Amino acid sequence: GVDRTNSFSGNVAASGATRDYYESRSDDFTQVHAQHILVNDRGLAQSIHDRLSAAPPREVDDLFARLARSNSEDTTNRQDGGDLGFTNTGDFVPPFARALERLEDGEISQPLKTRFGYHVIRRLGSRVQPFEEVRVQILEEIAGETQDEAWERWLRDRYEQAEIEVNPRYGTFDVASQQVVDTPADQIPGTDEPTQPQPGAEVGD
Repeated sequence: GVDRTNSFSGNVAASGATRDYYESRSDDFTQVHAQHILVNDRGLAQSIHDRLSAAPPREVDDLFARLARSNSEDTTNRQDGGDLGFTNTGDFVPPFARALERLEDGEISQPLKTRFGYHVIRRLGSRVQPFEEVRVQILEEIAGETQDEAWERWLRDRYEQAEIEVNPRYGTFDVASQQVVDTPADQIPGTDEPTQPQPGAEVGD
């Protein structure tokens, strides 16, 4: 029959591990809510930025959405007022991600150039993804790490059992990389500096 006690214990242990992983790496699960307007001309981007900066705060939401719908080249979100939703910054190209991370909530960026064109970015807020939303992803990451550790442990055991020896002149066997790595010269037997003969001493028999 099925050992339900062990199965239950394993599930509890896995649940605890995933929760610990989630809480210790909350930065990895932090998402930013932003919107942007993408144009091909820096002058237009600057003009859009200046209009938004001059607008009363209560009008910015509507104005940003209208400017995005009428100007943005990003057709994936243009009709949504440039709204990118909650997204991990790692999903953006690096310049965009860095600019977004520097912005405060509600702040609008100066025109930013990427390979796509010029962006005007507005940061709306941030959140940490709920645990249930990322639980499966965490289980997969933990499983991957566990498999890597198990593989390295298996290799180390086989290496020790086989009593593999590498001539120290060629290096030492590194289990993690499964390669022979260089040994520092001062640790190789027989590489001590030779004794210099004294002046006048005979060499050989």
